[in-house]
Amino acid sequence: MNNYDIYIDKAVESFRKLITAQLERQLSMEDGVKDGIASDEKTTVIGLVPGDGIGPVIFETARRVAEKLLETEIASGRVELRDVNGLTLENRLAKGEAVPSD
Repeated sequence: MNNYDIYIDKAVESFRKLITAQLERQLSMEDGVKDGIASDEKTTVIGLVPGDGIGPVIFETARRVAEKLLETEIASGRVELRDVNGLTLENRLAKGEAVPSD
């Protein structure tokens, strides 16, 4: 086995772990969802990702638009807007995860 094979084997194993973890996460989420709605929740949570490369002005404007469009649903508790922090490129690279578990 030459040096390239060692690097390729390590990359394949790392990729296998990443894909396996993501598939397990997807399956666990699907187990709790029926007809596209989480069976144990009465509120639909919409994740907002600040710091996703679009800039704070655009993000805050998008938040205000979503809040206005969903005003009735938010007021009734059927919809919740929630910041999903940690999806910045810097954080994902630091943790070595495509989607950090936290």
